[in-house]
Amino acid sequence: MSRNEVRYDMSRMKIEQRVYEHGEILMMDKGYVSPIDLFQRMDWLSEEKIKLWRFKKISYLESEIRANLSKINFALKTLKKFATENQLKPSTTEYKSWGKGTKLTLQFSKNNHPLTEKIYRTHFVKRKEG
Repeated sequence: MSRNEVRYDMSRMKIEQRVYEHGEILMMDKGYVSPIDLFQRMDWLSEEKIKLWRFKKISYLESEIRANLSKINFALKTLKKFATENQLKPSTTEYKSWGKGTKLTLQFSKNNHPLTEKIYRTHFVKRKEG
């Protein structure tokens, strides 16, 4: 295994550990985990950038996440794994713009592909007991 491969594996292990750690905290605090909340807790996304996006000052949120696409995608896949292991229910959430005027559906990714957008919009929620 090359030095770059070792570094890559360590980076992925660290991301996985952080997703699980912050996922647990979000479940306790909110009862659900969303990609936006997760990235904010991981210090990959600031509250300020989220607000700018909500008020349509940023065209797509992915551009403001402080990680490359490879890391973002790995974190999203890890979040799905975390949700499956914890028997969380996926729930798609609409994100509409804030402020005056018509409320527009907000865009997460540069490519605006429906599947990519759905992944970002999916919240993982505790199942009701009983």
